Amino acid sequence: MTLGLTAGLIGTSFGQGFISVLGTQQQSTNTSTTLSSAYTGGAAGGTTTVGAPVATAFLCEVLTAAFTGATNSTSLFGSSAASLGWLDTGIQGNNNTFAGRLTAGAGLAANNAPAGQNNQWLIVSWSANLGTWSTVSAALASGSFTQAGEIGWSLVGIGASGAAAPGVPLALTGNGNPINLGWSMLAVPVPEPATIALAGLGGLSLLALRRRNSK
Repeated sequence: MTLGLTAGLIGTSFGQGFISVLGTQQQSTNTSTTLSSAYTGGAAGGTTTVGAPVATAFLCEVLTAAFTGATNSTSLFGSSAASLGWLDTGIQGNNNTFAGRLTAGAGLAANNAPAGQNNQWLIVSWSANLGTWSTVSAALASGSFTQAGEIGWSLVGIGASGAAAPGVPLALTGNGNPINLGWSMLAVPVPEPATIALAGLGGLSLLALRRRNSK
């Protein structure tokens, strides 16, 4: 009996974790222009609230990592999330029709976050025209995007995901929860047309040189 109970507790504590990501006023998000983006060399300021009235104009991805006493770096610009220790939960969301609010849903299964384990959490958000998280994360790591848009991320929050129903999922966002402050999304750097053209010419030159050497 004791052994069976112990095994059950162990299985529960290391089962799939669940969280909720619901749009709240405390989580409101802003965007900035290229002139006010630190990513493009501009001065800070000039932000406007995203959201209303067009939903799904902005997307977000929830990242996580085990918390062992120190939080991971959030210097995502120019570094891959994985190299900084961040793992993808597989949870995606978008802005809703309330200005500045992002939401993904309630009771969502979070990959890489066992129930009951104290984890650190990070929400990355971007304008939908930049593409999927796979595309955006690669562009972030390279420090360069192919089209204009905005991107940003929250402060790191700490909390343990909940167990499956009838367990209670971790409320990730909102007042009193791990991520309870908004953040700004800044305009991303896009290569000038002349730079792109030169890169293309360079590639053609290398191709021509290889053809000559192969003859």
